[in-house]
Parts: sequence; C-alpha cells; structure tokens
Amino acid sequence: MLTVYILSAIVGGILVAASAFMGGDHDTHFGDASFDDIEGDAGIHSDLYLPFLSLRFWTYFITCFGVTGLLLTMMTATNPVTITVVAVVTGLIAGVGTHVLMSRMKDRDTDAGVTTEHLIGREARVLVGVSPDNEGKIRIEVKGELVDITAFTEEGVPLVPGDRALVISIERGRANVVSYSAMLEESS
Repeated sequence: MLTVYILSAIVGGILVAASAFMGGDHDTHFGDASFDDIEGDAGIHSDLYLPFLSLRFWTYFITCFGVTGLLLTMMTATNPVTITVVAVVTGLIAGVGTHVLMSRMKDRDTDAGVTTEHLIGREARVLVGVSPDNEGKIRIEVKGELVDITAFTEEGVPLVPGDRALVISIERGRANVVSYSAMLEESS
C-alpha cells in the first residue's frame, strides 16, 4: 500500500502544481444537463451535485489520500486498514471541500464584475463631448462602480460635457448613446 500512497502523492502533487501555475478554470464536470427540446419549451433541467465527477475533486482527493497515507505509514505504527480509512476520509474531505469552495468562489466572481450587459439601458453623464462626427467619453455608475467608456452617437444632436445620455448598445467596446432628455421628450 505504501507504493499506492507514494504514487498518489506524486501524481496529485503534480496536478495541483500544474493547476496552480497554469491558472484558469480547469474544473471539468458532467453534473449539469439541460434538455430544452423535450416536451416543448418547458424542458427539464438537472442540477445534480456530483463533486466526484469533477476533475478538481479527484486532483485533491488523490493528493490528500496519498500524502495522508504516506505520512501515517512512515511516522506511526498504526494498523494499515486504519491508515487506509483515514487516508480515504481525508481525501474525500479535501476533494469535496475544495470543490465546494471553488464553486462558491466562482459564483461570487460572476456576480461581482460589471459586464457590457450591465451598461445597456443605463443613464450616463457625458465627460467629453459626443457628436455624430466625434467620439467622446461617458461615465456610468453600475453596481457601485464608476465606469468610464468611449461613446459615440448616431443622432444628429451633439452631447456636451455634463449632459445626460442613455446607453442603447455596446459596439466594439464603445457605447452607442442618445440624449437622455431627447428620449424623455419623445416618449411623452
């Protein structure tokens, strides 16, 4: 069993080191499935919580299983069956714990940032004048953050610094804006 612990610790250590240096999201899992074409538009959606289908789970399970088994075998005179049970439980705790922690962190990260979709339909203040011939700059407050973005307009009325504008779309990283007061006048 010592050989299994050594190999697990080495392979797991390499995988953990590779994920630390390569970064990114390498958590491949197969627990979510969507069946939208079954029985019309209602569909079926399955949110199975199966951490053992996650690559991240197995990486940390193997690492902690191997290291725990290796340390207990080398440093104690404990029964080999007890060592195996403790190593498996430690691996399960590490695998599930890491999977849950990373899933929660990913969920929190996706809600924290401002995306282009958050900008569309928002009121903005013109910082640098915008006209059909010249791009300018606007400032938008979204989710408690101030976002400055290059803006352009296709309407004939130029916008001067301090004017209120409405973001109608984002195209190639630039905000397409219209005069906010003109939009209010048209809707009345």
